[in-house]
Amino acid sequence: MTAYKNVLDMTYRILRKSLSPKVYVLLQKVFGRRKYYYSPFLYMQIVNRYLKAGPIDCKVILEVGPGNDITTAILMILEGAREVFLADEVNELTTHRREFPNRLQYIESISQSYKESCEGKLSITEISSRIHMIPHHVSCEFLYQLNIPKVDCLFSNHVLEHVEDLDDVFSAFKTLVKPGGIMFHSVDLSDHAYHVFTRYPRLRILNENNVLSHLKYSDGTFKMLNDKKLPMNRVLLPQYIDLCTSHGFAIRDIWYCQPKKHYHVHPDILGKTKQEFHDSFMSQINYFEISAKREEDVASSQMGWNLTKLGDC
Repeated sequence: MTAYKNVLDMTYRILRKSLSPKVYVLLQKVFGRRKYYYSPFLYMQIVNRYLKAGPIDCKVILEVGPGNDITTAILMILEGAREVFLADEVNELTTHRREFPNRLQYIESISQSYKESCEGKLSITEISSRIHMIPHHVSCEFLYQLNIPKVDCLFSNHVLEHVEDLDDVFSAFKTLVKPGGIMFHSVDLSDHAYHVFTRYPRLRILNENNVLSHLKYSDGTFKMLNDKKLPMNRVLLPQYIDLCTSHGFAIRDIWYCQPKKHYHVHPDILGKTKQEFHDSFMSQINYFEISAKREEDVASSQMGWNLTKLGDC
């Protein structure tokens, strides 16, 4: 039975990989995320996650990978941020605001929902002038070349799991965040190949039953199956912990959640983490949020961090 499921899974992944970006976007609209996923209230949830890392009043912020969307930036300005820089790739898969093609009109539509936050403080044009979109791919070469001041806060939401050269990217983060600054990342380690099945209850079970199914493959097999339209790097939480500490960031908090069932993790993946994590719950985490502070001497400040389990996610 397991072999049969694996054949079906591999066949699906190969077919999915063969789809053109336009066909993939069409199928995503038909079967994919519900309308809620594109509402301003979801973006407010994202900003509320960022605020876990600390206040953003009068802060200069860099958000990596906002999806060609300025909604989070608008909300962060309304929450008191001084300036927000957005860095992402513009391509056929990124979100475009068809309802409000005019930037100022869109900012006004968002700010009206949060009139108490914005009234008497900033005009629509002032909000717009504080948001800087930098369209590009998330790569270490690009991040090193960003012509922006060192930032107080660096945020990302469901981005790092798609980045191949994480070591170089975290090295770039170190150059971008000023000493004493903070970064916060929410990382979705779940199998993105099945995220397309989320709109309808009868199809949603496909997504729920394959939360970490991509971890069962060897590196060689997964390289063949990995979809370039939405690639996964299969880097687990223990490696992110090492990336933070080795690049000058002292971890302060980690929030996480796990799937209901246990998934097999291939030795190729486990071999990239320290031995003590091989049989621990950390290999079974499908989602986490991590908050870290830029320190000159991480070794002396990294005395421990808070680990908190989230509810279902």
